[in-house]
Amino acid sequence: FYQMTDYKAAGNAFLKQKDYVKAAEQYTLGIQEDPTNESLYSNRSLAYVQSNEAAKGLEDAQKVIELKPEWDRGYLRAAQAQSRLGDYLKCLEMATKGLSIVKDHPQLTALRQHAIQGLQQQLAQQQQFMQQQQAPPKAEPEPKKGRS
Repeated sequence: FYQMTDYKAAGNAFLKQKDYVKAAEQYTLGIQEDPTNESLYSNRSLAYVQSNEAAKGLEDAQKVIELKPEWDRGYLRAAQAQSRLGDYLKCLEMATKGLSIVKDHPQLTALRQHAIQGLQQQLAQQQQFMQQQQAPPKAEPEPKKGRS
């Protein structure tokens, strides 16, 4: 009979080994024992994001925020997931909310900067696309008339 803390410890060990799938499995077992433990959701969120399942990671991050809105970790996990999903606006929003709780958080600060750079890059691509759409079409060369 495993306790929730045993599942968390096992999940943490798998996380350190970068075996994110097994880590997520252990955290899931822990969550089944204690569905109100925000730490398990946070750790599983990280495991999901690291195993390229960012949408699942985002769901867990949102659960962390629901369970403990004053904890910066939920916003960190949400920002990480949003960054992986390419939603830089939401990433920026989550990182900013987290930084309102902990002002000097290096990971949240880096994610916020990453989101701003991502948004700037997207804006530049959109502007380039719009300029291409507004350019007059290039004239097609007239076909040469052959003798018949």
